[in-house]
Amino acid sequence: MPWNSVFSPQGLGEGKKQKLERIFHIAYLFAEMLLKVIIVHMDVIWQSKALKQLKKIGDRSLQERLLSAARGLSEFPNCSNLKALSNHDYSYRLRVGDWRLLFNAYEEINIISIEEVKKRDERTY
Repeated sequence: MPWNSVFSPQGLGEGKKQKLERIFHIAYLFAEMLLKVIIVHMDVIWQSKALKQLKKIGDRSLQERLLSAARGLSEFPNCSNLKALSNHDYSYRLRVGDWRLLFNAYEEINIISIEEVKKRDERTY
């Protein structure tokens, strides 16, 4: 719907009418921009290999930190400690302390697939 069909100031002088139309035009553009910024939440799924690796970690609090960080991926790509990987089996990694969640993002179907959980060392990437 065009912005000028939403509001039609009648009975005002031309100067006030133009100012109001400009204000409503800006407000309409701002609202349109906000609608484009609305975050689409992604579904986070764990592959069996990643779940096995997570269960092998003995520290329960570390497991909770990793699970919490994975839940934060539902707001992908607006996450911190996230890096796109090149020349790698997986598209992204999420850093959680010395640990990495390696995952693929399928933005067209809103799915994050966590593939591996690894401790960072010289052979991680």
